[in-house]
Amino acid sequence: LGRYRDAILKEDNYEFLLVINKFRPLSSTAPLTIDIMNEIESACKMRFTGIVNNSNLGELTTAEDVLGSMEYAAEVSRLSGLPVVFTTVMESLEPELTGKIPNLKALKLQEKIS
Repeated sequence: LGRYRDAILKEDNYEFLLVINKFRPLSSTAPLTIDIMNEIESACKMRFTGIVNNSNLGELTTAEDVLGSMEYAAEVSRLSGLPVVFTTVMESLEPELTGKIPNLKALKLQEKIS
């Protein structure tokens, strides 16, 4: 990404979204996630512009898991000064979470290849 930095910044209209997942071992807390964010920004010499809360456990994810990740996402937002742009969920969870989470985006999971 760093090799394209100058061209990206010259356009002056980029979005660089930090995708977070509280269920990953290296980013299970907001401070750990901020450390990763800082490492990425340092390596590519660009700043993130927003956050995507993609906290999931794959097919095992429940609505409660996603709801429970909202505080984590809010803390990452508070510590970084970046807005949470949206939260992603599996399509199957969308009906259960609509109206409970702002800017909810449903994603279709890729089928496993055997």
